[in-house]
Amino acid sequence: MITYLPETEYKIQLKSRQDRQRVIRDKLKAHQKDSKKHEQRYFIQGELRMCPVIDLPIHIPTYHLNNGRTRAEQAKYMHESNKPKNFFAAHQEDLNQQKIQHKILVKAASDTSAKSNIFKELKRTKIFKKDEAILIDRHGMVINGNRRLSSVRELYQSDEKIYKN
Repeated sequence: MITYLPETEYKIQLKSRQDRQRVIRDKLKAHQKDSKKHEQRYFIQGELRMCPVIDLPIHIPTYHLNNGRTRAEQAKYMHESNKPKNFFAAHQEDLNQQKIQHKILVKAASDTSAKSNIFKELKRTKIFKKDEAILIDRHGMVINGNRRLSSVRELYQSDEKIYKN
């Protein structure tokens, strides 16, 4: 039993790629029609692009398992659990790996030795700023913001009223 990963309240729901794409596509269509739409600049593959900022249900984004910040923790988990070396890499959209990645991310976001304790800051402010949006691809896979997403999910699960924003 792996004891170094935290217990988490949020229960990962893995929607199919098609379901995620449909929700994102519908939200993007609505965004295009919105006169008050919000966009954020991101460097993507060396190019500055304006990306639409849309609100998604909290269960839609999927953690990216090829994540440099969690690679060491993934390796530790695979070693201690006798899992194959491709346990995460070959199973990007498997529920079990997503659950483990969520725990790894919660641990990383709550690291008190880090410059910025993401979990603590989000808990204090009680709001997720649109200018610090989570960047996802068209399939709902998180490109940037995995730790923020894990923190938001945990906080929202702990008290939906307080953390509704």
